[in-house]
Amino acid sequence: MRLESLTELLDVLRRRGIEGLTVALIAVFTVLGVGLRLPRTYTARVLVDVEAPGPSPLGLMPNLVQTALGGGADAALMQTLVQRLGTRALVEQAREAFAQEYPQAARRLPPTPQLLGAIRAGVEQGSQLLAVVVTLREDQGGPRAAALFANRLVETLQEVRAQERSQERIERAQVQLDQAERLQSELEKEIGRIQEELLEFARSSGDPSVWSAELTALFQQRATLLEALREAEFRQATAEALVRHAQSRIPQLPEYRPSAYSTTAHPLRRTLEGEAAKYRAQDAQRAAEGLTEETPERRGLRAAAKALDQEAQSLPETETVFTYGSDPLRETLLLRQLEGEMSQVRAQEEIRLVHRALQEVEERLQERLRSVPELQVQLEGLRRRAETVQRVYQELLTQRTQVELALREAMAQEGRSGRRRGGVAIVDPAVPELRPVRPRVGLLTAVGVALGLFLGAGVALAVEWWHAAADRRSDARAASPRTE
Repeated sequence: MRLESLTELLDVLRRRGIEGLTVALIAVFTVLGVGLRLPRTYTARVLVDVEAPGPSPLGLMPNLVQTALGGGADAALMQTLVQRLGTRALVEQAREAFAQEYPQAARRLPPTPQLLGAIRAGVEQGSQLLAVVVTLREDQGGPRAAALFANRLVETLQEVRAQERSQERIERAQVQLDQAERLQSELEKEIGRIQEELLEFARSSGDPSVWSAELTALFQQRATLLEALREAEFRQATAEALVRHAQSRIPQLPEYRPSAYSTTAHPLRRTLEGEAAKYRAQDAQRAAEGLTEETPERRGLRAAAKALDQEAQSLPETETVFTYGSDPLRETLLLRQLEGEMSQVRAQEEIRLVHRALQEVEERLQERLRSVPELQVQLEGLRRRAETVQRVYQELLTQRTQVELALREAMAQEGRSGRRRGGVAIVDPAVPELRPVRPRVGLLTAVGVALGLFLGAGVALAVEWWHAAADRRSDARAASPRTE
């Protein structure tokens, strides 16, 4: 049968419409039946807001790396959190907490390696939010388990980061508190010496009352520079203490930690089994050629195959490959060490500039001192020293109070719950999505309809061709002469 035009094809489809429609409906219902019997898969998504790293939590040292890099640490922090959400340690910790809260749902969760593959984390496109998506089948807990575990995973991340940040703040506050106590002790001794010198001066020389305004201004300028010098030295000493603390902690931490592993078939065992199979195939070929089993060649082939089989059996069936990632706490300590070193350089430069300015002021002051009586100079120096030391002492007490408050706050916040913990806040918690993402009914229907139309048209053309062939055979028999 030949179809000369589209009209003839449409006529065939009209004549054989019942057969084609029947096949098309069977195909549609078959695709829908098979597709809908597939296990349903559900997803749950959590949107997380990550707090951008800012100044030091104690307010005593600026974050020099952020100042130098212009805020470039935000992308690195987001990438670190994305990698951390996919680590085996965090997922197992979240699974243990999930099992305590929802024991029945936890029993249906897949094993940890499969659960790692069901978790996807990444930056939400067009925003600064972090999206965590958990995908589970119906036999693994369905939409409720996916939503609950997604929220539990983010809460576990909050707890871990809050504990690390709290411990870091406590250690930093303790270092600065020790430094402040040492400086306070030295200033108290200096104040006592100045008071004794003032009393001795008053007993021996009296109280001059005429002072030069220019000399007073120079003394004030020198006192300001000395105060700036002491502050710079204090910052340098604090930075050195922080660097020493980081250097003492970094060697105690591993550079890399195992983050994931995969299990594959042992390559050497597969190679040995393949070689043994080749020897057995050659032995079978020699047997087909007519050689008996007692021939040296066949005995050698069987012995080689047996030796390779024994060697393959001595090897394990699978091989486990571990993947290592960098330790986040070690990276944090390295960053703090870099901040401290940069702060040291900055403080040294400031000390150098203050020394040069102080030298210029001292030279100008010596020029004016030639006309000032010696007793007045001595008394003015004692008073300026007393005022400067007292002012520095008061500022040090204020800073120490701030450090103590920060230390108490850090200790009180350890283990405290809240919306934002560890710099991470849940903006949109996961809720059970009752509509599965797989199987898709619309897609299955479209595929079934397309397949049904194709098969229906094919069956209609086949039936038409068969009937046409039958008609031609009948006409041929009728036209042939009858034999008696």
